[in-house]
Amino acid sequence: MILVTLGTQNNSFHRLLEKIDQLVEDGKISGEVIVQAGYTKYESQNMKIIDFVSNDEIENLEQQADYIITHGGVGSIINSIEKGKKVIAIPRLKKYGEHVNDHQLDIVESFDKLGYIIGITDVSQLEGALQRVKEFRPKKYIQNIELRYPGFIVSNKNSDLYCFNIIILNYLFQNNVSKLSMENFYTYLNYLRTIGLPYRLVDKFAKLYEYLDNENIFEELDYITDSVLEKSNALAFHNATKKKV
Repeated sequence: MILVTLGTQNNSFHRLLEKIDQLVEDGKISGEVIVQAGYTKYESQNMKIIDFVSNDEIENLEQQADYIITHGGVGSIINSIEKGKKVIAIPRLKKYGEHVNDHQLDIVESFDKLGYIIGITDVSQLEGALQRVKEFRPKKYIQNIELRYPGFIVSNKNSDLYCFNIIILNYLFQNNVSKLSMENFYTYLNYLRTIGLPYRLVDKFAKLYEYLDNENIFEELDYITDSVLEKSNALAFHNATKKKV
């Protein structure tokens, strides 16, 4: 089974699904294809398309997948390579309206150079990547490695929301999340999902690290229970993942 994950980015990545659909039609891809499409609206007779799934469901699909095709989101990539999966990653591009800038090019290039994934820059390269993935042996993902991508938490025009959201995230972490490397920041967000925070809340926290408008998290604050707080702090995160904090 091939799993395609497009994350929760609210821009469409129609271009990638069109290419995969074409490759299935041409017989270049065989077997079941399941797509976690997020906000990308696409209909196909060749793929099973799901908009959003629960944490447990996506974990189960990732475990079942022979390999994963994903966009260039750090969270999506790390979530896959932590499981030892073969990954083909392709960046969303600004010129197609798939993101607000081209930072995913740098992300995909960094993971590719480190030997964790097969990174491509355009959908026209996907057929070749599908041939390579058969023999590809990904480097074992080593936690705490410093990726050569200049991540930083970005304050934007929604300064009040930015301040509020970073305060709440620091409250969960019981420390300053700004001190985390980009890799550890996204690993922490993935960790928050595993301890019970919903995708929509964690996705809003992720926007602190991107050039996207911050969103109000007030309606999701009820999910921050005492049980979550016992597990969300820096020490619990370190003990669970062995990440430096």
